[in-house]
Amino acid sequence: MKRITLIFLVLCSYFGYAQGGGFNYKALITNNGNAVVNQSIDIRFTLLENATTPVYQETHTATTDNGGIVSVNIGEGTPISGNFTSIDWGKNPYFLKVEVDTGSGYTDFGTTELKSVPYAKHATSLTLTSPDGKKIDLKVDNNGHIIRDMSGATAKESYVERLRYILRNMQFTAYTHSSDSLMDEDAGIYKYDCSGFVSEFAMKYAIPNHRTDLFAHRTTSNRPLAKDYYQYFRDTILGPGYNPNNYNTSYASNQYWKVFTDIDSLKVGDLIIVKYAQAWRDTVHNDEHANPNYPNMPSTGHVMTAWSSAIQDSNDHSLYYIKVYDASSSPHSRDSRYGANSPSPDGGGVGTGWMIFKASTYNSHRPIQYKWKLNSTYFYRSFYDFYNAASDYQHRKHDRLLGIIFARPL
Repeated sequence: MKRITLIFLVLCSYFGYAQGGGFNYKALITNNGNAVVNQSIDIRFTLLENATTPVYQETHTATTDNGGIVSVNIGEGTPISGNFTSIDWGKNPYFLKVEVDTGSGYTDFGTTELKSVPYAKHATSLTLTSPDGKKIDLKVDNNGHIIRDMSGATAKESYVERLRYILRNMQFTAYTHSSDSLMDEDAGIYKYDCSGFVSEFAMKYAIPNHRTDLFAHRTTSNRPLAKDYYQYFRDTILGPGYNPNNYNTSYASNQYWKVFTDIDSLKVGDLIIVKYAQAWRDTVHNDEHANPNYPNMPSTGHVMTAWSSAIQDSNDHSLYYIKVYDASSSPHSRDSRYGANSPSPDGGGVGTGWMIFKASTYNSHRPIQYKWKLNSTYFYRSFYDFYNAASDYQHRKHDRLLGIIFARPL
């Protein structure tokens, strides 16, 4: 008597992801223990919700291979009833009923519960619980990357998560200006300067309305530069009543930003904006020590994101250690751009590292100086308070600041 048997492959490939919208199904067809090779067969799949309610059915015509294996993608056959793409896989348990026709009509070969696939393929979100009980929502983006679901998150939370994702995803980074900038998320490539990285690689994908707001307040560039951030935050949001040494005038908010200068209030995800004095830019551009191979005007400032709160030095209370996240041409201390496993070949590009800031002794407690590295010899200081054309080159180079200001996305 002729007996056709289906032996399911209970290996990892029993159910696997297909290139299209379905999932892969494999089975071994035997006849009285012998593989049925190179034979055309018809297969009918029925998906049953709670093992009893049919929600989708399709058929396939396939040919077994030299080993008797048949392989098809469920969800990509000829639909008979239902809509495969509209199935809510997270709603209830689903079962797969398999029927095979080798020429004498369909024979029922059983029903099996789907344990993992296609749930992993088609689930749009997943909630995990951390050891301390915090719920973390995950989802799959359009590129197939697993990311946190930031629905309902604050602007700052969304911005910080975007920065965390870039650090996890990054395989190569370099410091470049606009004309040579590049972001390739699939390859993990991030190349830009400080202000371009913040607006084009981070804000654009996490808090686009904040980016649009910044664009509305830029000056001559095709994107906001450090000077544009600073002028908007200081001159427009803090406004003409701002007194650097008066705490009561050192914070203000609008729809998108809380702007402040108190270093003790700094949190992870706050922007740190440094503006260089235009007079210094004009001077250093014409300085005999300026690099002749860099004919353009020097930078307008620097844009960073606080990656820690401000940690006060236990001996000198005017000094604060801050871990920053930025795109820069050179690394800070204990920097992610260091080392053989760094994504940066030359110490530049996107990364995190530690800096020292000095705060004013006035009650505004605003930052007034900083060191690029913890062991740097020179502080970057106020141009108008310290610059002297008769000073040595290092002092003329570092005495450039107009001011430092903080901004928190709201």
